[in-house]
Amino acid sequence: MPILIDQSGLFPQIECSIQEIRGLCALDLGAENTFISARAAKGLKITGEQSMQTLGGIETYPTVEIKSLKIGGEQLAQNFKSLVQLEIPTTSGQELIGTIGADAIKDKTLIIDNVRILSTSAAIYINPTQEQLKPFKTTGKLIPAKRPIIEIKIGNKIAKALIDTHAQSAVTGTFVKNNPELFQLLGREQKTDIAGFTKSYMMAQPTAQICIQNQCTKNLWPYMVIPPQENIDIILGIDYIQQYTWLLSPRNATFSAIIKKK
Repeated sequence: MPILIDQSGLFPQIECSIQEIRGLCALDLGAENTFISARAAKGLKITGEQSMQTLGGIETYPTVEIKSLKIGGEQLAQNFKSLVQLEIPTTSGQELIGTIGADAIKDKTLIIDNVRILSTSAAIYINPTQEQLKPFKTTGKLIPAKRPIIEIKIGNKIAKALIDTHAQSAVTGTFVKNNPELFQLLGREQKTDIAGFTKSYMMAQPTAQICIQNQCTKNLWPYMVIPPQENIDIILGIDYIQQYTWLLSPRNATFSAIIKKK
């Protein structure tokens, strides 16, 4: 059953329910953890806390156990740890009750049909049928990690890329330094992260196409140049991701992509 993607904001949103509280969630597969809002966490027992790096420094968040997380009425995850954020930032003006991270799909297979291969609307399919899998002719391996990381080709170089559905595309400064012919530096811009912290970044425009499974396209926006990341050279942000329909299967460590027809 298709779960419609709301594309009214900068990043994709989907109908969700957390502990039977219904609302909208952002899809953030570039994050290891799922976050829920204080409203969604009301009545849940705090089980601990977890710290993580943000643009503003190290932030510590309470943790709770979610018994049920559904999207579009379908069960996505049960009995797993979530972090609590007082308010979930939004780019659509609509209240969000959570951001769904990579931990919620670790034992699932998903189709994220951005380019409408299976229907006339952008939608997500959980554990798709064999009929829904037919359009995907080529399968690649996900790089072992807690988040979806794949190998891509930019120009004549192979790079490790994170599929991040809740970010702008970015590239590590190390990869730019080692491959200066692949990027044009544009100057600095102020950027704000999901936690609301703002920082100045050097921006870089790729001078070569990016190819996934021999399907190539250009990025629509410049990249942020970011500090070194473990096992990642490039972050494929929503500007790039929405040009493809994706089959992601963390439980099988495989992926496939179909580019939008021109």
